[in-house]
Amino acid sequence: DKASDYLAVIDITPYFSRSSALASKASGLPAARLSAMAAAGMTLDEIKTSAGEPISGYKENPQHIAVRMPKWDFEKLKGSRDLLDIQKKSTGEAIGIGKTYREALQKAAASLDKSGLDDDALSGKTAEQLSAALRMPSSKRHFIIYRLLKMGADVSRICEITGIDSFFINEMKELALLDEQLCAFRGGTLPESLLVQAKKNGFTDRYIAKAINSTEHAIRSRRAELKLFAGIGDVNGYGQHNSGFFYCSYNIQSGLPQPQSEKKKLVVLASGYCAIGQGTEYDNSVVNACQAFRELGFEAIVINCAPGAASTDAGVADKLYIEPLDAEHILNICQAEKPYGIIAQFAGENAPRLAAELASAGARVVDSYASRLSFAENYALFAKTAQKLNIPVYPSAEAQGLAGALKAADETGCPAIASISTSCGEKTVKIVYSRQDLETAFKTMLDDENCTAAISRFYPHATAAQADVLSDGENIFIPAVSEHIELAGIHSGDSAAVIPSATIPQKHIDAIRRYSALIAKELGVCGLCSLHYSIAGDTVYLAAAELYASRSVPIAAKVCGINMAKAAAAIIAGKINGVKFDMGSLACSSTGYCGVKEAVFPFGSFPEVDPALGPEMRSTGSVLGLADSFGLAFFRAQEAAQASIPLSGRVLISVNNEDKQEALIAANAFKQMGFEVLATSGTHRWLKENGVDSTYVYKLDEGRPNILDEIINGKIDIIINTPATTQGLNDDSYIRKAAIKNKVFYMTTMAAAIAAVKGINAVRGTTHFIAKPLHEYHGSNQ
Repeated sequence: DKASDYLAVIDITPYFSRSSALASKASGLPAARLSAMAAAGMTLDEIKTSAGEPISGYKENPQHIAVRMPKWDFEKLKGSRDLLDIQKKSTGEAIGIGKTYREALQKAAASLDKSGLDDDALSGKTAEQLSAALRMPSSKRHFIIYRLLKMGADVSRICEITGIDSFFINEMKELALLDEQLCAFRGGTLPESLLVQAKKNGFTDRYIAKAINSTEHAIRSRRAELKLFAGIGDVNGYGQHNSGFFYCSYNIQSGLPQPQSEKKKLVVLASGYCAIGQGTEYDNSVVNACQAFRELGFEAIVINCAPGAASTDAGVADKLYIEPLDAEHILNICQAEKPYGIIAQFAGENAPRLAAELASAGARVVDSYASRLSFAENYALFAKTAQKLNIPVYPSAEAQGLAGALKAADETGCPAIASISTSCGEKTVKIVYSRQDLETAFKTMLDDENCTAAISRFYPHATAAQADVLSDGENIFIPAVSEHIELAGIHSGDSAAVIPSATIPQKHIDAIRRYSALIAKELGVCGLCSLHYSIAGDTVYLAAAELYASRSVPIAAKVCGINMAKAAAAIIAGKINGVKFDMGSLACSSTGYCGVKEAVFPFGSFPEVDPALGPEMRSTGSVLGLADSFGLAFFRAQEAAQASIPLSGRVLISVNNEDKQEALIAANAFKQMGFEVLATSGTHRWLKENGVDSTYVYKLDEGRPNILDEIINGKIDIIINTPATTQGLNDDSYIRKAAIKNKVFYMTTMAAAIAAVKGINAVRGTTHFIAKPLHEYHGSNQ
């Protein structure tokens, strides 16, 4: 307590935590490794730092400051309340390291994909509105404070409202004042002294360019003329070029001398902070690729800003730079290290954008996607390329504004998937069943007339499949084709998936392999790519292309017994050295077992959010279940992701009209297994008409005891609830929310329900689980 100086211990964390990871990266000490040494019996005198000194004599070397900023994803969780409290709601975090607090703060903000602390989403808000918003702690609090300070707000008043120490507010005030000086030169040329001051205070080239109405390239060129470059700092503080942990700062006049290496240097871009759609799966590929590059004789240099990522651990790469993953900071490192090239394909969804920016700035991106970026993002080019290769694709179109989107929807037909974006970065993805649905989707956007929309035809009962492809530009290797358990319309990252495919006919598997080979060769893919397909009727459609190492790569690698990221690194290394990689040497383990991937969702921290799945990704990670049968593998995946599927009890079934036929199959199966089946009015009536008995249960407005009462009282063990239309999403959301709040096992698709039936049957038919190490599944391939 600041007023009384009273100090109290409120918690003890007896394990490696997020704060441990932060302290480890900020100090350069590999805390987890040191802890393991101590656990193995070594004394503090025996454990040495990278400088060779006993850890017992370690003293903090405050030559730099580290600032951590959490990453929140409230905008991707529709219906969530942006309010910070004792429940953790961040999905990830980024760290910024600098010589001063201001510089480190700005770098942390840049690491969260923001050019600076001035959030454009707050433009147009009055000081009164911002002050009112500041009273409740939210994910935008720092950015609200900064905007108020630019408006001239009093520091003491902000301290009074927020309880934040005046040091931090005063530091932000200094940045706001400097920001105003930059804006005064809008349309003009910045004085050298002001540009130097701005860079030392952490303002990015992008932010400065926006402030003076210039371009990032122009600011970069101006810095080059002035020889204004960032120096290299040693995070350990020992001043050693081989310490392994580094950062960049414009407050360092001349950085550490980077010795010339006989090895070729490769800068490997990591994926950054964890967020919805950007989990640790990408980081897994970074770690494996770095290990492969080092084994093949290269010097691997990783750039990342996530303190808890495995790729930032000691020993993964030869050097680690804790820096934002944007063009400016990556080029700063290249300026100092003089690498042979940059590897971008393991940076997750940011890979194509970063590769294009770096290539346009003159950097050598070894696995360059710059020329192929438009293929994945331009619907017209995507369709044209597929047509050239005689690969079926769904009808699709792009349009500007609501009128254009309605016309595009008329051309493609409904139902369709509409991806709508605004100029300020707001984005939503919806399934629209009619023109009215599309109009409603547009009305939710801030600037509906200036929105751009990509409309693609959608076949609701199509089967989705995915192929992770290794390619050398001519030949390909696909370890297996995964089948999504949820039908098309559910984002691939949110859908459960099975390897090998459980129900897709071999002729369609052959078509997927053939189409994948054509695409990889046409685009000259070197390394990894992921191609998504949809099977409707008897036709295989190419649905999407990810021209980088996708989040499904670690899953395919674990199931098939082949390290795909290492193989991709070997292919790239062969390209660099002019030695063609032997694609024929790649082989998978036997397929006498099954792997089921299940998504992990953050809904437990957001009880107000409807967990119904759709085309917009909301999972933060994934787990894998391995077993000798599909049912058992699915059951194990559910155990890891959510909770064990109850093996007996009462199951509530409440489904939309489109799912009634499958609900009949599921209800019959649950009855045969001894479950009591409960159903709401429409489902109850359908089951009765088809000879399946069920207990009628009231909806919320029909009487008592209703569904909510039964859930709260613990009288329901499994919930199957499938929404259909926008109306359905609103009507039944209370059922799904109650399931999460009361920890009842729930499913929102019939595909998952049918899979759960198989899982229960498999477990009931197994007298005991036999845990096997991974190499036993892979057999002779290891």
